[in-house]
Amino acid sequence: MRQQALARLRDAATRMLMSEDSGEVETSVETALRVLEIPFHACGVNRVTPDTPPSRRGSPESELQGLEIIYRIWEMQQVAYRPDVLAEDLFGEAKAHADDYGAPVRSIIDVPFSHGTLAVNSTEPHAFSAAHITDLQALADAISEGVRCGHSQE
Repeated sequence: MRQQALARLRDAATRMLMSEDSGEVETSVETALRVLEIPFHACGVNRVTPDTPPSRRGSPESELQGLEIIYRIWEMQQVAYRPDVLAEDLFGEAKAHADDYGAPVRSIIDVPFSHGTLAVNSTEPHAFSAAHITDLQALADAISEGVRCGHSQE
């Protein structure tokens, strides 16, 4: 099941490049999270290119701040795990996420990949274990592989 979920995600990422639509990728991410038994409230794929700002869904108030956070995480190319944003809100994002997702988001993780970040959140504090983070990195790698494959087909 794990390998099938990763393969579907890779294929969806390849098609995302052709259509500029990340909906199929996000659906594949949700399926993979369930297969891998990673707890989550919401997830998304934030696309970044060096010469244009990242794309992100969200309320207008949180849009600029969210884009800056995504771009900074992507530039650093390191997993950014915030285990409990209500206890320690490093990026000042707790309220915006609660507004955007209609629930008090507690844990947020962004995993960079070649062209953006894989973002997952949970309403539970400390929701993601070391094993979950390893699996999330595998998902991000699958997205990168799909994007690279899509670029080679252009």
